[in-house]
Amino acid sequence: MTASLRKLEAMMGGFGTEIVVAFSHMAIAEEVITESGCSKADGQRAFGILCPSEPLEGKADDVYRSHARELVARVVAGENTRPGTTAEVLCCLLGAALKAPLDTSGLALADWLFAEVFPGNKISEGEILRSELYEGQVQADLQDARKRCGVADRVAS
Repeated sequence: MTASLRKLEAMMGGFGTEIVVAFSHMAIAEEVITESGCSKADGQRAFGILCPSEPLEGKADDVYRSHARELVARVVAGENTRPGTTAEVLCCLLGAALKAPLDTSGLALADWLFAEVFPGNKISEGEILRSELYEGQVQADLQDARKRCGVADRVAS
């Protein structure tokens, strides 16, 4: 966070924090678009859909960055941007875990999602990953969860 954003946050209290978060997300979105090397047209289309959805509100910048990378990649590939991103599904699943314990398949999916959103940790290096009950279980559960966590009006235009 830049010094000027810290000063704005201090001056405006809670509302200043919201502004700082919005500017932080815009900066991350611009970084992700630039890193992707996409065309200017694709970058503009992607920027318009990179607002964090409800499951991502208040989450760490790395979670938002993963979300933004996935959406930019979908825009560039011409894929549907409505299904939930890996980061959104992880946040929804962990939110559900606060209300009730995850079953074995939920834990396996959570491990896989965590490894995707946060590469380079013990889970993503295979040290902690829980096993699927059957081959393809995580991918099947992920497809279902993407539908449930999707954003119906998130369309790049």
